[in-house]
Amino acid sequence: LGKAFLAWQPAHTALEIIRRIGLPGRTRTSITQCGEFLKELRAVRSRGYGESREEYHAGIKGLAAPVFDSAGKVVLLLTAAGLSQDLSPAKMKSRGTRLSAVADDVTRALGGTSLIR
Repeated sequence: LGKAFLAWQPAHTALEIIRRIGLPGRTRTSITQCGEFLKELRAVRSRGYGESREEYHAGIKGLAAPVFDSAGKVVLLLTAAGLSQDLSPAKMKSRGTRLSAVADDVTRALGGTSLIR
């Protein structure tokens, strides 16, 4: 969730939140370096959804896609999670792409727009 939210914030806002909260290592795959995390945020924006690859809970993968308001701000996130053993990289990509499309549909239905995607 955090990556999907932060990816669409102004860079200074994302950095301030990262500085305030930090990047704690919750699992062996957690991203704990700021530069690596910022690179991941760029990838999230590029593909339209965030992925958690066992970064918060071992054995759990997750996806999140933003819904925007009429000003282009993230107002909520659509999410999905599952067991890592059931979510191959190909399945993560296909489900993430679909989740992002649904989030775009919700954005439009609510009269929102993404100004920065």
